[in-house]
Amino acid sequence: MLHQDILEISYKHRYEIKKVFRDILGIYGIEHFALDLVRPDGEMIFLSATPSHGYEICKKGWGKYDGIIAPEYYENFEFYWWKDTCHKNYNKEIDYIRRVKHQFKHGFMLVRKLNDFYFIYSFATKSTDPYFPSLII
Repeated sequence: MLHQDILEISYKHRYEIKKVFRDILGIYGIEHFALDLVRPDGEMIFLSATPSHGYEICKKGWGKYDGIIAPEYYENFEFYWWKDTCHKNYNKEIDYIRRVKHQFKHGFMLVRKLNDFYFIYSFATKSTDPYFPSLII
C-alpha cells in the first residue's frame, strides 16, 4: 500500500533528493534512480531523482497495479528487470509512461531486506544499447 502522501513526498523534496542521488545518475547511463522504502506493515514511500515518473503513475491511481513495486516481486527477488514484471492492470498505460513519456528503455530493481523493512533501489536508462543489461549483471 502506498503512503497517503506519496504524491507530495518526492516532489516536495525533489531538489534535496536530487542532490543526494546525483552521484548515481550518469553511471552506466543511469538516468533514473529512486529509493523505495516498504515498512513492515506494507506501507511504501519513494524518494526519486525523477519524481514525475512515479507521480504520473500514482496520480492516475495506477500505483497499486504497478508490477515493479508489487510485493510478489520485491518479497521474492533481490534483482529483477522492469520488463519481467507483470502489472495487475493498466499495463499499456504504465508502460507508455515509462517507455514513451520518460523514454526509459531498460529498468531494474535491486532489493534488500533489513529488519522487516524492504529497501528497493530502482534504476533506469534511456539508452537503446542492446548490451546495456550485460553492463549491469
